[in-house]
Amino acid sequence: MTIDDELCVAAVQPMPVRGSVEDNVGRSAQMVARAADRGARLTVFPELSLVGYDLDRLAAPELWLQADDSRLDPLRDQCRTSATHTVVGAAVRAPDGRPLIASLFIDSLGELSVHGKVHLHGPEWTMFEPGGPNAPVDVDGWRAALAVCYDAAVPAHAQQAAEAGAELYLVSSWYAGHEYERMGIHLAARAMDHRMFAVGANYARSPDFDSCGGSGIWGPDGTCERRASFSVEVVLGNLSRHHMLSLRRTDRDATAPEAGG
Repeated sequence: MTIDDELCVAAVQPMPVRGSVEDNVGRSAQMVARAADRGARLTVFPELSLVGYDLDRLAAPELWLQADDSRLDPLRDQCRTSATHTVVGAAVRAPDGRPLIASLFIDSLGELSVHGKVHLHGPEWTMFEPGGPNAPVDVDGWRAALAVCYDAAVPAHAQQAAEAGAELYLVSSWYAGHEYERMGIHLAARAMDHRMFAVGANYARSPDFDSCGGSGIWGPDGTCERRASFSVEVVLGNLSRHHMLSLRRTDRDATAPEAGG
């Protein structure tokens, strides 16, 4: 397969409708379409983006999804229509009954896979179980690993993704209002440590939703290439495979033993 040197990706920073899967699916499908119109081949949304990060609301069983949930059809249809890929966040009941905070990857054919959050945090332990292991997915020939929020704070998670061949690290998150710098440090470190691109999607800030915003794209040298402020926004960037591979070759050459040494 021929892989394009450049891949256009979009990090979406939305303000979801709390507690309405249908509304958020519809809004997400519209955002995927708009991003595709601007050239995006991949669109990434925040953690629990289809319900909003509000754990108390998840006592309502209708806010949980399954992989074959018909309410996801508008997103599947839009991915097929635009021939693009997307990552959205949801509370999911796995086939074996486990409750997961999950990133749902929908490819350009409308096929869906579930990637459970591996490293739960704080009150999440009272209602979810850890997910994983999660294999990378294919995005137009690029290998992409999915991470959910606190996964990106655990270096071993990105290490395992890199060992599995990941070139993209897609982080769906909810970082609170005081964590703008923390989010940037996590994404930059994961990208630089493994010479892969990191894409982070977080929520916009509102008077009743304490998010730091800051969705963006970090290059394989750890540089922040694009980043949102605090409002609803879609951040697009073109990722260069040549740039990534050049850095990887430089690292490899620098650590190779000298001939005859």
